[in-house]
Amino acid sequence: MGGSNIKKYSDISESFIPLDSLFEIYSELDLKIENIINVSGLNCLPTCRYCCTTHSKNIEASLFEMLPLSIRLWQFGEAESWLKKATLSDGDSKCILLEEDVSVKPEGGCKFYSYRPLLCRLFGFSGKKDKNDKTQFSSCKLVKKMNPQFEIAVKRYIDSGNTIPVYSEFSQKVAGLNPYLADKKYPINIAFKKALEYTGYRWDIITRNIKKTV
Repeated sequence: MGGSNIKKYSDISESFIPLDSLFEIYSELDLKIENIINVSGLNCLPTCRYCCTTHSKNIEASLFEMLPLSIRLWQFGEAESWLKKATLSDGDSKCILLEEDVSVKPEGGCKFYSYRPLLCRLFGFSGKKDKNDKTQFSSCKLVKKMNPQFEIAVKRYIDSGNTIPVYSEFSQKVAGLNPYLADKKYPINIAFKKALEYTGYRWDIITRNIKKTV
């Protein structure tokens, strides 16, 4: 009896049903970005940290987007130390999830790359709608400077009738999954802190329920 209850309640992610749909949106986004890379050759510069090293207030995310990482940290007993770091972080500091050592994370600047939020996934691979509702590619400044042919190739890709991800559209998709947690955006360190606190509250409820049933 007790063992089955532990199995039922030990995975906190079960209490956040829309998270499966969030990962489906991320998968859709990954496919679109993969198509752009395959057709245009566009990609980030090797070991680049340009988009990650800006002030954290310039990287916005919703509490909902930070839930998967928060859940992972509570499950592995790492959440309290990260919550302390997030609480002590300065409003103008870099993202506390930044890994500056390229030998540790050569593929990207995030310590938890697979858990990064929407804005981090889209930077350099998305577009925005102009006043005529036409998608305009928003390239990374460094990539544009070093490899201007990539931007030309992406524009040609769009002009041929293909679509690229638009941040506002994907943001609306994510917000629709959980309007309460996903509608409002915060600087990433604040969003991360709020997600850790919110998840920690749910984690406490689940663990107390387990103790009652074992």
